[in-house]
Amino acid sequence: MVRLYFNGLSYDEIAARSGVAKGTVANVINDLKAGRVPEARDLAEQVEMLRELAGELRRANLTVGQAATHLALLSHLQELGIEPADIKHWATMCRELAAPGTDAKLFVHATMSLEHLRERDLPPIVVPLVRSLPESK
Repeated sequence: MVRLYFNGLSYDEIAARSGVAKGTVANVINDLKAGRVPEARDLAEQVEMLRELAGELRRANLTVGQAATHLALLSHLQELGIEPADIKHWATMCRELAAPGTDAKLFVHATMSLEHLRERDLPPIVVPLVRSLPESK
């Protein structure tokens, strides 16, 4: 029941899935919020916040793992001075920086590949070799 609650389900949905009365669900959740569920005692203060977050993730059709990835990406973008409100403009800029007729995804992939090569401290000869590769259309 607790897992379903944290997944953002209503008391009615939890009761239906668990095969118990709605009142039983309410009692369990009230015990959870009051810190009377031993396994979740440390979470008592954060129960509602966690439930709201679970609901937001559910409405956005995101898993916790996807949300963590998005937060990491956002953090890296902010390190570059790109704020959340600027992300759409940043994506547009990447599309416009790509050579005419080049798919923006291909451009970003090629840029990331060059960065991975640079991180490995390959000799300077690599960059001209990469630039001489034929364009993909």
